[in-house]
This record gives sequence, C-alpha cells and structure tokens, in this order.
Amino acid sequence: MKHIVLMVGCLMILCSMSLARDYYVSVDGVDKNPGTKERPLWTIQKAADKMTAGDTCYVRAGTYYETVKVKNSGTKEKPISFVAWPKEAVTISGIEPVEASWVGYFDYAMWTGSQEQAFQTSGKIRKEYTQLFVDGEMMTKVEELESLDGPNKWFGRDEKLYLWPPEPESGAYNNPANHKVEGKVSDYAFEVADVNYVVIRDFHFFAATIKFENCDYCTIDNCSFSQTAPKK
Repeated sequence: MKHIVLMVGCLMILCSMSLARDYYVSVDGVDKNPGTKERPLWTIQKAADKMTAGDTCYVRAGTYYETVKVKNSGTKEKPISFVAWPKEAVTISGIEPVEASWVGYFDYAMWTGSQEQAFQTSGKIRKEYTQLFVDGEMMTKVEELESLDGPNKWFGRDEKLYLWPPEPESGAYNNPANHKVEGKVSDYAFEVADVNYVVIRDFHFFAATIKFENCDYCTIDNCSFSQTAPKK
C-alpha cells in the first residue's frame, strides 16, 4: 500500500510539472511578483526568463521599453506564446523617454535673431541615440551642429543632445520640455535565437522589429509595425 501511495504522489507531481502556466505583465507590475493576474510582472523579459513549453505571457495595455530575449523553445503542441491582452493596446517600443532638462542654445555666429529656437540638454546623456522623436514624430539627424538650422532637426555630440523641435501652429516659444522627447536605443523588440515554436501575437511595434535567428516554426500573428529601423 505504501508503494501505491508513493507512486500516485509521484504521478501527481509529474502532472503538475507538465501543466502550462500563464504569466501576466503590466506597466503597474513588479518583477518580484509571481506573475499572476493579481500580482503581475513589470517586464516581459522577466516572464520570458521563466517560460517553458506551453506557457503563455499575457501583456496588459501600455508601452513597454525593452528588448525581449526568448531563451526556451516550445513544441508543436505546446508553443511558448506572448500575447497582448484581448482588446487592449500594447506597444513594444525601441525608443525610450529622454530623461533630461533642456536649455536654450543660441550661437550668434550661426544665426541672427533674438529668439532662441534650438535647445540643448543641460546635463550629460549617457546613452547613444540613433534616432530622436518628438511626440512620436521622427526628427532628422544632422551630421554637424552648424547644420542644425531649422525645425525638426537634431544633433548629438559629447554626451549632449541639440534639438530644434517642430514649430507650433501658434508660432510660440517651443521648449522641448513641453513635449514628449524620446530616443531610439534598440532595433529589436524581440530577439528570438536558437529556439523553436514561439508565437508573438496582437502587439504593435514602434521603431523596432523582431529578429529571428536559427529558429523554426515561429509565428507572428496580427502584429503591426511603424517607424521600423532602417535596413542596414
């Protein structure tokens, strides 16, 4: 009888181990949470680190600034799935907010006039941005500071950013601090390498795309892309 009880107990443990698990991610979550619906994670990457075949990561509404690296494979019957919560808009972005204050920049050797229209960051920027966006609109990068001669242009050098933001319709003084300024830090929202049977569904990708390398049977379903990185 003891052997029978022991065998039943082992079977119950094996069955519980084989059950697929759901993880939940929210912009209001915490990565120390277990990833349940009531106590969601904060990053998709934290869920990806835990997921095995058959698991699903449900992502709630919001914008996520990260590159998710998928580490484990699913199977044909039990893929690993990353899914936006039904009827909620989820964006995974290759850009992030520029955390800096702005001050007016004006060089009398370059321009004439009394109004400062170009700005620079007052402190050092520790990250290198390949693109700059103001309120979701991509600015044009110039190769030298002297070419920063009009709106919608920017320049970066010596851990500083210089920006001439879009001109408002009213023609008023246009400080970048009054706008959402973001910089591109990553080309990829997902990096899927050396794994199989991964599903990515219902996401919007802004200024980022998905990289597959040495993968089989991976699926992108009902996803949209905008301002994707230029081809190299």
